Amino acid sequence: MDPFFGDPFIDKDEWRDRPHRHRYVHGGFQGTDTRFAFYFPEANVYEGRFIQFLQGGRGGNEHQGLEIGGLEIAAENRAYYVESNQGHIGNDMSGLKGDITILEWRASARSARFSRELAEKMYGRPPHHGYVFGGSGGAMRSVNCLEAAPEVWQGAVPFMINRAPLINYHWSISAWAGTILGDKIKEIVDTVDAGGEGNPFAVLTSDGQRQALAALYRAGYCRGAESQLEPNPLWILGMQIVFGSDGTYFQDFWTRPGYEGFQKDDELKALLIRETGVVRELKTAKELAAPGMFEDINAGVLGRMPGDMNVGAVIDMPGDPDRLLGATLQLTSGKAKGRRMICTGAIDRAVVAILDPVGFRDVAPGDTIEADNRDFTAFLFYHRHLVHERYPTMRQFLVDGLPIYAQRPIDLVSIPVPSGKFKGKMILLQHAQDRECWPICAEPYIQDVNKQLGSRTDQNFRIWWIENAAHLVPLNPAGQTRLINYSACFAQALRDVMVWVEKEIEPPASSSYQLEDSGRLLLPGRAGDRKGIQPVVRARANNLLRAEVKVKEEVFFKGTAEAPPDSGTIVRVEWDFDGSGSFPLEDRSIDGRKAEIETRASHVYDAPGTYMATLRVFSQREGEARNRLRLIPNLSRVRVVVRAR
Repeated sequence: MDPFFGDPFIDKDEWRDRPHRHRYVHGGFQGTDTRFAFYFPEANVYEGRFIQFLQGGRGGNEHQGLEIGGLEIAAENRAYYVESNQGHIGNDMSGLKGDITILEWRASARSARFSRELAEKMYGRPPHHGYVFGGSGGAMRSVNCLEAAPEVWQGAVPFMINRAPLINYHWSISAWAGTILGDKIKEIVDTVDAGGEGNPFAVLTSDGQRQALAALYRAGYCRGAESQLEPNPLWILGMQIVFGSDGTYFQDFWTRPGYEGFQKDDELKALLIRETGVVRELKTAKELAAPGMFEDINAGVLGRMPGDMNVGAVIDMPGDPDRLLGATLQLTSGKAKGRRMICTGAIDRAVVAILDPVGFRDVAPGDTIEADNRDFTAFLFYHRHLVHERYPTMRQFLVDGLPIYAQRPIDLVSIPVPSGKFKGKMILLQHAQDRECWPICAEPYIQDVNKQLGSRTDQNFRIWWIENAAHLVPLNPAGQTRLINYSACFAQALRDVMVWVEKEIEPPASSSYQLEDSGRLLLPGRAGDRKGIQPVVRARANNLLRAEVKVKEEVFFKGTAEAPPDSGTIVRVEWDFDGSGSFPLEDRSIDGRKAEIETRASHVYDAPGTYMATLRVFSQREGEARNRLRLIPNLSRVRVVVRAR
């Protein structure tokens, strides 16, 4: 028995009918903040296994996996479903009692073990196998679980892993570059998109901008993810991680030689904000999360908050409120005087602070707020002060092995590093356009696995690269013409891991790839060479990546798609012509029998403009076009420039 946990308790045990009939059990362990939720199907549809989802970030919620279809995936695989909050409730980390292993694997393992006891009582026998999966922070903890408790889980599917200290390095340098590049980001995106000029440096107008973009690329920022460089509330999570792991940095930055804050040069002074404004209007979660606003991460989070909660404020303050991202907002008058919160951006001219549990409660029009971004400014430069020769993309801040800037101790990180040694089976999915978990983030762990397993690597491990996938699935229809919904990929990988473990049937081969020292990911252009499970898609307009036509002139589109070996067949093909994400045309000639297809379409544009047309393709292992969970997507874009007659 794990000494970290008291006796289990159950506070809810009931049968539910949706989405299918199952027994729901909720509870926790005495003397801890660990909570669990179990979902047991009826005995006639249960085959003796369980799957367990680990929430990303820092965890804290035992129901998060329901949003990504965890219960449906369990049902398709005739398994019961397990979640825990991984040892703490919400953002309150006190339940970990200073021991990070509770979060990393112990709370998940204790929950899984208790679920096995209940399963044995319900079904007459304990499950013969267990599987764990999760994304981002949950991905790294899935790795930890498989390494630390092989008797609990025999397979794992982590997707989007990161690596300490790369987490802090990447979030800082992307926040810095995004801040420096500012309004130029839209031009960069247009240049590197399909049919663009191709050289993002050509649109920049200052050496500072060029240096920022060059440093970002050398750090390994994923090519094709430039559209995600816009101000990002997740930068604040990165800043909070640094607060937790190296909190004295924020004082040292301003007071010690060797730091930019001590020198206070012109570059830094231009970033600083310290202003006072007056609250003009309060905004509720319902108002700010209105339909059509969900392209903003802030709005997506607000959509899950109480609708009448004051979560934003319109402030009379000069300049665009978006520039206050990362600033500390302190109430200097009124009932809430003295309260401090961190601005996570702006929606419809209202600043928001979605990471603060209280928000703008008790704030009233006329109250004054001081905005101070000294901490955020320090975070923007943190990447220069945490470098190590082991990571090639950090070497740009070393000369002859010597650091250019004052350095922080490299061991001041909050997330333990897995070893790469495990007994079960693992399929790692890494996304090629993920601004939070870059391609380079996976490479140290892949190297560790190869070192630990050696010639046995292919017997226990796969790496599948997922193209056109970011950290989050697209939040609006237009986003679906640039990025895919990747949930089918981990659903298929889970099924493959189960068959691999239980029947010794090997999954499709690992993806072939090359990762340059700059972190640029190169994937073969043919599916047979690339391998993995995702179809390779190519589109052209009038046989070009950029077609220039006149209004009412017919444009002829052509596309090809190939499914990698052993990954299934192409079952669905659809076109979107204007970037709206409506995908109005489906190629009905696709019958699901072929692994390689060619598709054609035509379209006439009624108005001048530049249009990004998208070909989206789905493959499926068994050739089933109607399978809801395991349709593997990929896409390709082309540019059509329509000129007036």
